[in-house]
Amino acid sequence: MSDLFKKITPAQWLGAVIAVLALIFVLTNRQHTSVTIYGLGVEGPTWLILLVVLLIGWVTGILMGRSRYRHK
Repeated sequence: MSDLFKKITPAQWLGAVIAVLALIFVLTNRQHTSVTIYGLGVEGPTWLILLVVLLIGWVTGILMGRSRYRHK
């Protein structure tokens, strides 16, 4: 098990900590809200809207990271 922790880089630890903090932030916002993006109105629980935005950002980061390594 300690070998697994040795393989994790500081950047990966930082990413994991930020992800956990973002998830805690999302889950503590339980009120109902409405958001308008590009003329499209969406209503729902704040935690759900934040979670969707978090997932979109995560997927975007993965896709941008892949293209960065492909062009080297």
